[in-house]
Amino acid sequence: KDKPLTWHYELANSASQVDVEVLDADGKTVWKGTSDQLNKGDNSFTWDGKDSTGATVKEGNYTLKVTATGANGTTISNAVSVQQRVDATELINGEIVLRMGYSLIPMSYVTGVRETADA
Repeated sequence: KDKPLTWHYELANSASQVDVEVLDADGKTVWKGTSDQLNKGDNSFTWDGKDSTGATVKEGNYTLKVTATGANGTTISNAVSVQQRVDATELINGEIVLRMGYSLIPMSYVTGVRETADA
């Protein structure tokens, strides 16, 4: 806990604007803003675990929604992922979850695992 969570988002093309929203498990927006990372390819967004008022949120399952727009107003496709060290694993309501900063990621969301160079 008390560690920022970094999401990566892959843009199909360069964007003129990227809006980001952190959503809670119910799909409600807890933080909303823009990113200055607009390039085609891999970009990242780090969230400090605070809502739009600056209050620290409770631990839970948080996701990132990215809306990227091109200069001509068209929507640019994107894919979001998390690449971060796991702080702990827990069994919650019969499901294994990974604790990463303020977020609890269900194992059912995991698409891959790799060892980092500093492990």
